[in-house]
Amino acid sequence: MLELLAEFYKLALQCVNILRTNDPRLFIGAVLAGLTVGGLLWWFAWVWGHWWNKKFTLQPLHHILAALVLVFALAYTVTSVGLKYAAAMAESAVRLWQESAALDNDLRMRLAARLYDEVAARGGEDMSKIPDPRQLDAGQEWIFTYSNHAETQAVIGEVYTLGALEHFKKARPLLAAILSPSVTPDLVVNDIRQKSVSDPGAPYHLQDGVQLLVSQMFMNLSSQIGRVVIAARLVLLGLFLLFLLIPFSLIAAAAYRDIRVHTPARPFTV
Repeated sequence: MLELLAEFYKLALQCVNILRTNDPRLFIGAVLAGLTVGGLLWWFAWVWGHWWNKKFTLQPLHHILAALVLVFALAYTVTSVGLKYAAAMAESAVRLWQESAALDNDLRMRLAARLYDEVAARGGEDMSKIPDPRQLDAGQEWIFTYSNHAETQAVIGEVYTLGALEHFKKARPLLAAILSPSVTPDLVVNDIRQKSVSDPGAPYHLQDGVQLLVSQMFMNLSSQIGRVVIAARLVLLGLFLLFLLIPFSLIAAAAYRDIRVHTPARPFTV
């Protein structure tokens, strides 16, 4: 959860910076709207206290809390408007992930080892002709050649697809939770078969699978842009309302205690 909130904070901050740079008028309008909302909430804090106790007066601590509400209202309004750029930021994040995954040597070695183990477990290949990638010297490229095309291609597609999606979920947990790439190993398998026809015996590289996965993500992203913006704004609204519970709960509790302190006890009669 903390990881998701941290990524959401980065996304929101980037959107606000883009809003301030690309559309300063809208940014100023959002600031003024936030100050207006915060001022109304400050006034409502006084009304809220009087709902509980008509003789209650806000203390300095309560005014400090109301001021914090104003600040958070300003941040909420500006960020909510800035999230109009969330879809563009999501697309940019997917592109950056594509580049990082293609250059991630550790990822390639992990998938190579997983692929080697999967092929060995299924027994469809002569493993004496396939070197163990974990036993290669540093910097040496693992060349995977296979003979049982249909079964082994299915294993390659499964390992690369699941491995790339796991990498994406780890690198971009918020986007992985919002977006649904809906990528199946069959896409990679079909790509492997098409390339093996044009170049028989050529190894299928991780970059090829990542490129295919990202292309599919972009196709799905176009129909999910609204989901990214709506989900981000709902998360922001939930955080804002959660914060509002703190000052207004403290004000209500203080007003109720004030009733008990200043209400004289009734005399006991027989």
